[in-house]
Order: sequence, then structure tokens, then C-alpha cells
Amino acid sequence: AEGAEGAEGADVHRATPAANPTESAEAAKDRGNALFKSGDFKAAELAYTEAIALDPASAAYHANRAAARLKLRDHADALADATAALALDGSHTKARHRRATALAELGRFDEAAAEYDFVERAYPGHAGVRAEAKAARDAAETARVRRKAEAVAEREKARAMAAAVAEEDGASSPPANTSAPASTLRNTLNASSPRSNGSTPEKSRLAVEAKAAAAAAIIREKQSSKKPRTATELERGCKSGRGKPEELSAFLRTLTDEELVKTLKASVSADVLGAYAEVWEKHEVPAGKFGSVAGTARALASLPRFAFAAMMMKPADKKSAKAVFDRLDAAGFAGAGKDWKV
Repeated sequence: AEGAEGAEGADVHRATPAANPTESAEAAKDRGNALFKSGDFKAAELAYTEAIALDPASAAYHANRAAARLKLRDHADALADATAALALDGSHTKARHRRATALAELGRFDEAAAEYDFVERAYPGHAGVRAEAKAARDAAETARVRRKAEAVAEREKARAMAAAVAEEDGASSPPANTSAPASTLRNTLNASSPRSNGSTPEKSRLAVEAKAAAAAAIIREKQSSKKPRTATELERGCKSGRGKPEELSAFLRTLTDEELVKTLKASVSADVLGAYAEVWEKHEVPAGKFGSVAGTARALASLPRFAFAAMMMKPADKKSAKAVFDRLDAAGFAGAGKDWKV
């Protein structure tokens, strides 16, 4: 859907240095547009990065860099840029389209299909957009069917393992209800070790696997129920997860950036910002998730009362945030922490 996807602005050749940052940013953007149209997407990305560094509050610059990164198949960072653009301007239709495209390329088909609902309304009658939207919805449905089949297979496997444990322990039958492994198999975790009469190496192995499956099911059940629905639940989860960056990261990843903004609304706090700073420093940035971190940082900074919450952050959290944004600047995501003032 090139008609919907093309970078914004006039086709302008290399500009001379401008007198102020805004003009310099526009000159860099125009240079990026010319490079994009010539097919030099890497150089265009660098030009848009320059524009963003000069004016990080421009939704168009983030949306343009998202277009370049889609062409470079850097879908994760394209998603972060498109999300950042929408945080700055929720009505930016090209950013919405690029976000939908990136989500689909990353295999996040349910989210992509939801975004395409907006994109189709923005581009009525556009054959390319309609085809992309249908592909995303078909893929989402296929993924749902596959997940359902995998869940059935997992329940059957859990039942077979529970039966093996029951036989090893001399029980007459396996647990009756295996439709919810996390609850059904809790008793399996307490099953006696393979020293019962009739124990064999194979039965012992099955018993160990059954207990491992039960433990994994319980963990999955707990994790799936963690998605916060309110700002209070989010803050409570942030507080309880401090000092456990991997667990806290899994909790925070249950929310997309848009969901985060909707959940917090005007209730962002220093504790929530501190939790994100910790996760970014200790987990996300070391994993190279620069674009994702930059997008979330901008989403948080777009919230009402953000400036006050950032000012009230603990010194240690401000130090973590500063370390994160220094890394982002070095990785080409300059300006992501501009509003954090750390």
C-alpha cells in the first residue's frame, strides 16, 4: 500500500544548514524524504533520526522513520517509532498504518487486526489496505485456532502424565478434571516421589515430567492473570516487582504503549516511572530493545502530570533512567528521554 505508506513531505534535495533547530529539523526531514524516494532507506533513516534529535515532539518525523525502518525490515523499531508518533498525535493515520504493518510482520496478528480497523476507515476503498487488513485478520484467526489446538494437546498430555503419576502412586485413576491444568495438577506437585511399589525408570521420568508440567502450568496461570486493568493495579504490580527485573519486565510487557497510556491516564506516579527505569536498565536495554524502550518512554512522557511524577522519582531511579537514556542516545534514539529531565 505504497499510496498510504510513502514518507511525508515534498521531494527536496539536500538543504543548507538552517538558522534554528526547527528549520534544521525540517531540512533533515526533507533530505530523508528525498533519500527515501531514491530507495536509500538506510540513509533516509539516519536523516530522520537527525530530525528527531532536533525536534523529538514531531509525530511526522517518527512516522517517517517508521516507514524507512519497515523498508529495512527492522519491524521492532518501526513499531516503536509508529507508537511514539501516535503518542504525540493519535490521529496520525500514516503512523497508524505503519504500526499495523509492523505488528503483522512481528506476528502480533490480533493487535494488527485491531489497528487495521482504524486504517481501513482512514483509507476507504484502498485495495492494498483492504488486502493487508484481511491478511492480518486471517492470520489472527489461524493463530487462535492453533492456540486452541495446542491447549487441547497440552491438556491431553497433562492427563496422560497425571495418569502415569497416579499409577506410580498406586492410585486407581487419574484426576477427573484436566481441562484446567494449573488447578488440576497442583496435587500432582505433591505426589510422592518414585519410590512407590512398581516404580520403573520410565514411570519415574514421567512422574518428574508431570510435576514439571504442573509447575509450568501454575506459573502460566499466574502470569496470564497479571495484566493490570487500572492504574492502581499497575502501581501495585510495579511496587511488588521491584528488585526482580525479569518478573517485572514480564508484568509490564502485558500492556502495549497505547494500553499503558489509557490505563494510567492522569495517574502516573514516581513509583511507576521508577519501575520502568529499573526494567529498562537491568533487562530491556541489555537485551538491545532500544526502540521499544524509546517508544514507551515517549508514551509515558505524553501523560498529564508526568513532569511532576518524574521530578518526584527517587535519586536511584533517576540515575537508572539517565543511564538508560545515555545508552539510547548512543544507539541513535536521541531525545527519547528529553522530557524526563534526569
